[in-house]
Amino acid sequence: MTFALETVDRVDVLTLVDNYVNVLLQSEGRVTRPPLARDRKIPHDTLLAEHGLSLLVTVRKGAAEHSILLDTGYSEIAALHNARQLDISLEPVESIVLSHGHMDHTGSLLPLLPRIGHPIDVVAHPDAFAGPRYLTRPNGTRIRFPLAPDKATLEQLGARLVESVEPSLIAEGTVLVTGEVPRVTSFEGGIPGALVERNGRLEADPIADDQAVVMHLSGRGLVVITGCAHAGVINTVRYAQELVGVS
Repeated sequence: MTFALETVDRVDVLTLVDNYVNVLLQSEGRVTRPPLARDRKIPHDTLLAEHGLSLLVTVRKGAAEHSILLDTGYSEIAALHNARQLDISLEPVESIVLSHGHMDHTGSLLPLLPRIGHPIDVVAHPDAFAGPRYLTRPNGTRIRFPLAPDKATLEQLGARLVESVEPSLIAEGTVLVTGEVPRVTSFEGGIPGALVERNGRLEADPIADDQAVVMHLSGRGLVVITGCAHAGVINTVRYAQELVGVS
């Protein structure tokens, strides 16, 4: 099935959380970086980096503009702190998309919802809330991931949970969420030793909840943004091409 993804004129990706920050880097070309100083003064506080991801994605088509948040970082601190540092309002965010349910992508979800200030769709694969999940280390020890945010609590804070295995269009048809990505390649195998508990039994965890967002940028082609791409970045890109019918 091919989805009628609207072509957009512009895609802006603002990094709220990543695992690296360098306040000395200068803007260049299509990359705009925050200034080192304001009013000729270097501030006493700075952006935070952590092992996590959160991206504010804004698409523009004519006069229309839509913003979504892909993932929310690891801690409850970095995404909100960085939004304040960058003077970014989260109120325009229309949807939050979870690339998958691991802690480094869902950590600020609970405190972000009140900050957004209005009911909002949280788009996720049902397995994003599966668990408990574990990782078997090379020495044979098994460690447990932090549990995914509680769905009842999310709903109390204004989240409208949209759980789907299938692809879906959001932002008035300008953004496609892939849903579960078919595993086709032979060389993209996910995380070795990943386990999930289902009905009291441990089984291999393929991280089926891994998904991406796709936009069709006029004159340039598809923009595909993944989280960790546990499904495989090649699998993800090929699936995006198939879903939209653009090569």
